[in-house]
Amino acid sequence: MKVKMLTVLLFISLFLISCSNKNELEKAADKRNVSSEIDAKLVENVVGEWVGDTTGNYPIYGKFTITEKNQFLFFDDKKLQITKTVDDIVFTQTEEEKPFYYDFKVIDKKLTVYPSYSTRKGFTGGLLAPMELIKDGK
Repeated sequence: MKVKMLTVLLFISLFLISCSNKNELEKAADKRNVSSEIDAKLVENVVGEWVGDTTGNYPIYGKFTITEKNQFLFFDDKKLQITKTVDDIVFTQTEEEKPFYYDFKVIDKKLTVYPSYSTRKGFTGGLLAPMELIKDGK
């Protein structure tokens, strides 16, 4: 009887440990890795004064300031860590435990910002409407 009880307790313990480790693995996958090769010229193209493109597919209003310092972009009041650059896109993330992502795509004098957040596997969502901006002519 004692052997059966011990076996059941061991099985339950192993099951609970395996479930808790799975959650930790999912959390670790939320953060993007920071690349050692970041295109400084592309980041420089993102930096500046931008205004909302009211004639774009996703009209937005207002003025936005983007600055860069020590591998971080400051987009209005958000501090974003630059994780990598690919082609004409700068990938960034917030430093929070559950990161929020802002990907900046530069084409000529237009900037499209793709905000998103990660969701658990099996859930939908996470992509928000892009913001289309144009370089402020002032």
